[in-house]
Amino acid sequence: MGVNVAYNQPPHTGFHLGAGMEQPAAPNIRYVGAPEEPEDTTPPIITGMPAEQMKEDDVLKVNVKAEDLESGITLLKLTWDDRVVNQGDEITLTGLAGKHTFTARAVNGAGLITEFDGHCC
Repeated sequence: MGVNVAYNQPPHTGFHLGAGMEQPAAPNIRYVGAPEEPEDTTPPIITGMPAEQMKEDDVLKVNVKAEDLESGITLLKLTWDDRVVNQGDEITLTGLAGKHTFTARAVNGAGLITEFDGHCC
């Protein structure tokens, strides 16, 4: 019986964690007296965007990466026709006529954003 007797706190968080939650900004933590770090002025680099021309029988394998050597990546959001996709997903193009949009949005630790909208197929 006596669970949480030392702190008398509920066993659950008092805030929301989970699906549908936006990625919180990376905390800016510094030590008192630490040397100043140079300000990150370069946005993230996104690689691996799909080719603009693909055939109807192709399968698009999501392999998009974002990189920022100065402050790291805090968010990489990938969408296919406004639907969220994940790294490693495979999108079968069979029966998908017309133009489609693949979007990659990356945010680094300094809050700088790179966004690519690629039209393919």
